[in-house]
Amino acid sequence: IQEAREKFEREKAEAKRKKEEEERLLREKLERERKQREEEERQRQRKLEEERRQQEEEARLRRIAEDDEKRKKEEEAMRLRIAQEEAQKKEQLKAEENAMRARLEEEKEKIRLEAEEKALALEQEESTRLTRIAMEEEKIRKKEK
Repeated sequence: IQEAREKFEREKAEAKRKKEEEERLLREKLERERKQREEEERQRQRKLEEERRQQEEEARLRRIAEDDEKRKKEEEAMRLRIAQEEAQKKEQLKAEENAMRARLEEEKEKIRLEAEEKALALEQEESTRLTRIAMEEEKIRKKEK
């Protein structure tokens, strides 16, 4: 009976040890699986965070490129506007210069015509005076005869 009891106690202790060993192995396995899942989740989160950062950087670079393109277009529009304004001013100055030249030419022509009229008037006066003198001389000659 004693032997049977000792054998029973040994078997009971062995069964308890085996059960504890199995529970320990199961706990270790569950702990490894939990750690593996946690690590996979951390990697997944890191990957998502990296993708988010990459998308933000790509969006930032796109905005910079769009801003540069917009600035270039604005600068080009400004250059064109300035060139057009300068061309308009140049044309306006040219037109004003031509108008002034035309006025000067008209003024010269007017002065020339007035000078011609005065010269003609002086010639006529001189001619008239000489005619009068000639007539007077003719009268005097006639009287002398």
